[in-house]
Amino acid sequence: MNKIKGVSYDAEKVQLKLTPFIGYTFTAEEPRTFILLNKKNETYFVRVEVLHSKTDIRTAKKNAAAKLKALGKLTKIPTENSLPFYKDAHFFLHANDEKIQTNIVVKKVDGILLKFTIHYPNAEEAEAIIPEMLKMLNEIQMKK
Repeated sequence: MNKIKGVSYDAEKVQLKLTPFIGYTFTAEEPRTFILLNKKNETYFVRVEVLHSKTDIRTAKKNAAAKLKALGKLTKIPTENSLPFYKDAHFFLHANDEKIQTNIVVKKVDGILLKFTIHYPNAEEAEAIIPEMLKMLNEIQMKK
């Protein structure tokens, strides 16, 4: 099994902190799930889920791949690429159809395992909005 070693935590009690840029909101949707939303165009959003400390990464990756395959062709993207947000992620998967794109990324932040589901339309403006959202996500922290 490919379980996360080290920090044990209660995923139900983890609270995330992110300071959104102007034009965005970051709120709790439900226990363990938060959303970063572009207020101008709500088809640009990132759902952030706090995963349990004993999550099996292979199972999480398999489940993410199955979800994305329903959208379109699955692409596994190397995590050591030019954008700092993806560095050291356990995995980075992508799929799209003619209208939308979705990325699922699982990585540790401050010792807490998080799953990021990044959803955005196939639109030219995505070239500006997605890097902006990734900058915000790169600064996500746990509330003390």
